[in-house]
Amino acid sequence: MKHTIKLNINYDLNKIVALHNDLKKTTKKSNSKNLNKFTQKEIEQILDLITEKLTITDNNITLILVAGVLQLGGSNQKSGNAVTYNLGEYSLSSQQLNNFIKKIVKNGTNRQLARTIADEIAEIALTINIPGDLHTQMLLEYPDSSDTEKVWCSNFQTQNPNCPENVRKWLVENFRSRFNR
Repeated sequence: MKHTIKLNINYDLNKIVALHNDLKKTTKKSNSKNLNKFTQKEIEQILDLITEKLTITDNNITLILVAGVLQLGGSNQKSGNAVTYNLGEYSLSSQQLNNFIKKIVKNGTNRQLARTIADEIAEIALTINIPGDLHTQMLLEYPDSSDTEKVWCSNFQTQNPNCPENVRKWLVENFRSRFNR
């Protein structure tokens, strides 16, 4: 069954279907477990770049800034400069973080960084008590949530097996209800 598009491009619909089916069989799905994760080296380069460009004197300050921004919602794609974490004279916005990431990983995102270092962010946030960006929403349904649960209630923790099961379940349900997935 041959068709002609208005631009006089000839094509064979049966051949297109056959090619599509043949090529589809050979397409492999990537392992989603490591999809969108940074390497140890990339993480170190990103943190070193932030430390250098913001003239930070202690790497721990860099980690606090990064954890703070991501924990407060800086991993959301549209957060821009709306999310900023301040620590003494130092400040880091989600937009700045994204710019630093892109200098190391061309198509890298704040969410990829957050998911790669999710356990470290949780550990820092638990230590200095930074609740997750979705904790107030969770409190509406579960007003007796513990401080630990509030910290884990960050949008990037949905796939983290170390996130408490009840929080991870709520995060996934919340995601599905907001995005109809």
